[in-house]
Amino acid sequence: MTRVLAAMFLGAMVCMVVAPLEAWAGGRRYAAGSATCGGPVVTPCSGCAQPVQYVPQTVTRYRQEFQERQVPVVRYHTVPTNETYTYQVQVPVTKNVKRQVVEYQTASKQEEHSWTEYQTVTSTEKRQVTEYKSVPKQEEYSYVVNEFVQATEKRQVVECQTVSKQEEYSWTENQTVTSTEKRQVTEYKTVSKQEEFTYTENVPVTKTEKRTRSYCVDVPTQVTENVARSKTVRVPVCPNPCGPTSYICQTVTEMVPCTRTVVRRETRTQEYECPVTTYNAVQKKGSRTVYSVVPQTKEIEVQVAKIVPVTKKGMRTVYSNQMVTKEIEVPITRCVPATKKATRTVYSVVPQTKEIEVQVAKVVPVTKKGMHTVYFTQPVTKEIEVPVTTCTLETRTGTRTRMVCQAVTETVTQRYCVMVPYTETIQVPVAGTGMTGGVRQASGTCCN
Repeated sequence: MTRVLAAMFLGAMVCMVVAPLEAWAGGRRYAAGSATCGGPVVTPCSGCAQPVQYVPQTVTRYRQEFQERQVPVVRYHTVPTNETYTYQVQVPVTKNVKRQVVEYQTASKQEEHSWTEYQTVTSTEKRQVTEYKSVPKQEEYSYVVNEFVQATEKRQVVECQTVSKQEEYSWTENQTVTSTEKRQVTEYKTVSKQEEFTYTENVPVTKTEKRTRSYCVDVPTQVTENVARSKTVRVPVCPNPCGPTSYICQTVTEMVPCTRTVVRRETRTQEYECPVTTYNAVQKKGSRTVYSVVPQTKEIEVQVAKIVPVTKKGMRTVYSNQMVTKEIEVPITRCVPATKKATRTVYSVVPQTKEIEVQVAKVVPVTKKGMHTVYFTQPVTKEIEVPVTTCTLETRTGTRTRMVCQAVTETVTQRYCVMVPYTETIQVPVAGTGMTGGVRQASGTCCN
């Protein structure tokens, strides 16, 4: 079966290859005895192949050229401007004001209160309880059991047998035939040439300028202050002319001058020289290489592969299936129910009542009394001095520098690209006149 499908697939491929070969360039052949009542059959005309001709043709192509033009450009420069402005400042003023404030102080007092506690009291009581006991007894019962019985039976079965036979068949193979043909091809070569062009280069120029900068300096200063110092001295108490004098120790505070160094920060101005670099535009000329593509036509030999169908014959083995019926013996197992008897033990539950003593706990409320401390808050009004700061609006005048943008129009040189057309003659292939008019009858000549 696989070989039959392969032969059908090869036949379809041959038809697809042969059909385009027969329907070429309008060549026709009329078959007198065809099944379509003398309809046209398209076949290739063997003697009508015309060579490919080349004719000159002028085409227009474009190349890039760079040109320069003067373009006005508006640039903006920032210029500093000094101006006088008026602004308002909030000046704080602090004063001491007497205010009445209310403070809340916590006070405590002792008071009597009572509470209830729950105490647990345990006692013994008699209770009636029921117990359940299991009592066994023997009884007879019957049950059904499935037993398996083996037997042999004859059955009719159908088997599928494979029968083979030899048969002749034919198939078509596509063989590749290689031939050499001459073809016209166009190659493109790159041709280089030197040309001059102008470009703008920014040249750096460095100058030295004097500038002013501010910096901070820490200046040490000696400051003398009075510092309180405490010391302990012996002071006589109740001098006794007849005996020793007793002394006590007292702490005396005295002011002692102390000198320390305080660092203050001062701002100073210094003038220094700074290098400033600017760029100047300079026009320069240079030379560069421009590459262009030039077509060239030449004749080469190429290998052309054609597919030719070839019919072959051979022998193959064909297998067919036949159904055969035969009788066989098979073992069969059957399930037969059987009744049996046996004895089993059955348990029954019997209730029994008896009296027992149990411990019972009861909760009894008990009232108790005691003293506890109660805290409460009471308001106290007093007068204090608080600093109050108010802001006074004050108008001041200052000077500031504002940067203003000024537009300046300058003329610069701009390079742009232009596509310039030029004509060129090339060789174009043209088909021959005999490629579409070849018609051959069934009994006539090749071409009319």
